[in-house]
Amino acid sequence: MKTERVGIIGLDKVSGSIGLALRAADMGLEILGADRDKSILSEAKKMGALDKTSGSPLDVAKVADIIILSVPVTEQDAMFQIIGPDVQEHALVVDLSPLKGPGLALAKEHLRQGHYVGASPVLAAASLAEGRADIGAARADLFANSVLCIMPSGAADPDAVKTTVNLGRVLGATPFFLDAYEYDSLMK
Repeated sequence: MKTERVGIIGLDKVSGSIGLALRAADMGLEILGADRDKSILSEAKKMGALDKTSGSPLDVAKVADIIILSVPVTEQDAMFQIIGPDVQEHALVVDLSPLKGPGLALAKEHLRQGHYVGASPVLAAASLAEGRADIGAARADLFANSVLCIMPSGAADPDAVKTTVNLGRVLGATPFFLDAYEYDSLMK
């Protein structure tokens, strides 16, 4: 799978840490970010989590090879409607939302092309101690000794799943496969 650009839509501690970890891995990736809050974008860029910023998630989704979608469940439907028609054919959408069933259904409804995989980090105790969730708490080693739960649909392309596994490993997390609906039942 071609990977030159990673787009992060919605920036917080977890998604910002993904940007920092990818930067620390020195893989030559361009990291793009979109968030409706310009001050968060500015802070993420200043800390080195992003190369370029945009107020438009569509601008990021059109060019990204991997899209990290980190928006609340309440914003998922609108976000999939915005980006769904324009995700590249080869692009991987990694959904970090807290529930995976709704994301699977929305991806099936709105993604015209590209590949959806739900994912959720289970952070190591040391990474939870601070208690903050904002972009200012992002750090490159957040995922060290953690687990990345990976929840692909039954129809997910094997290369997309493999790319998600590799992303988790680059972040420093151990991949762990789980059914999306089983995961949701544990989160409720």
